[in-house]
Amino acid sequence: LNPTECISELVTFHKQCIDIVSTTFHSHRAFTNVLKAALVSVISCGFEAKTKADGGSVAVISTSELLASHCHQVILGQEAARSSPSTTISSSGTGGVDDALGDAITLLEFAGNKDIFLLHTRSLLARRLLSPSAPQYA
Repeated sequence: LNPTECISELVTFHKQCIDIVSTTFHSHRAFTNVLKAALVSVISCGFEAKTKADGGSVAVISTSELLASHCHQVILGQEAARSSPSTTISSSGTGGVDDALGDAITLLEFAGNKDIFLLHTRSLLARRLLSPSAPQYA
């Protein structure tokens, strides 16, 4: 299960729903409230992932955990691009990183258990800081 793919699909779904509510229903409060409730329901349920290659057991991974992993991967990509002069960050500079993290935070609004996000984010931050391959800042 790739966190970046899952989160990008959720972001695309969220943007499509927002566009429909804003263009078709002129952001009417009733439709906005129903959309928010639906997104909370969808995002809070988590994702099923096969734990073995043979398709044996299935585990449910919370969206909060996927959001934390996605943010971690975005930040690692940014740090790797910064530490390697031959690597370019992206065609849009750091705007791509800011947009990716902003989209993740937007989805976090609909996540049911933000404590799980906090727990995994702390763990991943510690891993980044204590990793021997972490870029050294002056």
